[in-house]
Amino acid sequence: QHAERFYVHYRTFVTIDKEQDYSFALRSSGGGAQLRLGNMIVFDDDPYTEGGEGSGRAHLKPGIYPMSLSYYHLGGPVSLQMEMRDESGEPYPAEHFRTLPPGPVSFYGQLPSWAAPVNAPAAPNSLPPSDIAPIQR
Repeated sequence: QHAERFYVHYRTFVTIDKEQDYSFALRSSGGGAQLRLGNMIVFDDDPYTEGGEGSGRAHLKPGIYPMSLSYYHLGGPVSLQMEMRDESGEPYPAEHFRTLPPGPVSFYGQLPSWAAPVNAPAAPNSLPPSDIAPIQR
């Protein structure tokens, strides 16, 4: 399916049961995406490219972490996929993600031609444990 310009912001919480390294992968088309854990940028893909793939890693301790995923679509086919895996390479279970009530998804429709996303610092390949703290243990 093809669509014009739009922006979607998805928010959730992820519950971590075991301290370890976690990997994150994002795939998008027709724009760019950004993944955040708390205030740390795990992955940031330039929305003014054709989209693509990116990844990041984080060492997380047990607790509940806020996570957000933003997708800027600039035209053409629409696709967005986020994957989280534990250090053994197993996909992280979906039941560990909780949405924020009300309305976990914000859809902003057509982006005006002058609209540009906020410039964020470049995403590190790995986030040190001290930079990410759970909001609840």
